[in-house]
Amino acid sequence: MFSREYKTRGFIIARRKQGETSKVITVISKDWGRRSIIVRAARETKSRVGGLVEPFLLVDMVLVEGKSFDTLKDIALVRDYKILEQSLSGFGLGNIMMEILDKISRHETDLDIFGLLIDYLQCYERHRIKLARYDHILVFLSSFIMSILAISGRLPVVDGCAVCGLSCQSEEVVMVSTGLCHRRCLERGEPYLDLDKTTAWWLYKVVTETGDMVMQYDARDKDANKLFEVSIYLFRLFFDKDVESSFFLHDIFKMKKGGNN
Repeated sequence: MFSREYKTRGFIIARRKQGETSKVITVISKDWGRRSIIVRAARETKSRVGGLVEPFLLVDMVLVEGKSFDTLKDIALVRDYKILEQSLSGFGLGNIMMEILDKISRHETDLDIFGLLIDYLQCYERHRIKLARYDHILVFLSSFIMSILAISGRLPVVDGCAVCGLSCQSEEVVMVSTGLCHRRCLERGEPYLDLDKTTAWWLYKVVTETGDMVMQYDARDKDANKLFEVSIYLFRLFFDKDVESSFFLHDIFKMKKGGNN
C-alpha cells in the first residue's frame, strides 16, 4: 500500500529533537492547518535541509502522510522571517506569537490561522521600528490575541455591556468571559477583571481595528500593560492555557530599563 504524498506551504512555529539525528517540526500550513512533521537526519552535519526546518521560516514542502507524523520529503524556502531574531524584543514578541499558535491550533480545520499569521508577520515588518518599544509590542500582541479569539468564535463584546447591551461609557465596567459588563449587571460569583475607561477604549481599538491601524497610536506603558493583561486573561479563560513566554518579554524590558538607569 502506497503512502499519500501532498504539497503544502507552511510556517514553522516549533521544532524539537527526535531520536539521534532527526527533528519533529510543528507547522501551521496553508491547506491543512497544524501539522507535526518528522524530518529524517535533519541534525546530521551534511543534512541538506537542517537549516530550513527552523522556526520563523515560511516554506513549501512535499510531505508523505503517516499515522503519527507526516514525513518531510522535500522543502524549499519561500520567505525568511528571522528578522524577529535580530533583537531581543523581536525575539520575545515572536516567541509569544509562536507559543499562542502552538497552544490553540490543534485542529486540522484551523485554516484561517495561516493567513492571520502571515498578515501579522508582514505588519511586524512594516512597523518594526515602532515595535522596538514596549507599549507598541503589547498593543500589537493584544491585537493578535483578539484576532485569534475572533477566528475561534470567542471575540468579546466591546461596544456595550455584554449583558444588557447598553453603553459602557458612563458607568463602571469589568471584563467577563463574554466582554465588557456593567458592574451592576455582574452575576454573583462570576469571574471578572477590573477595568478602567482607558483600558476599555484600548480594547475597543484592538478588537475593531487592524494591526496596522492600532500601530498609529501611542500608549503609556501602564495602559499597554493593562491591555495585555486583559488579553492574556481572555486567552487563558477560553483556552485554559498560560502564555509562559510573556514573562520573558517582561524581563527583557525590565533589564533594558535597568541598563538605562
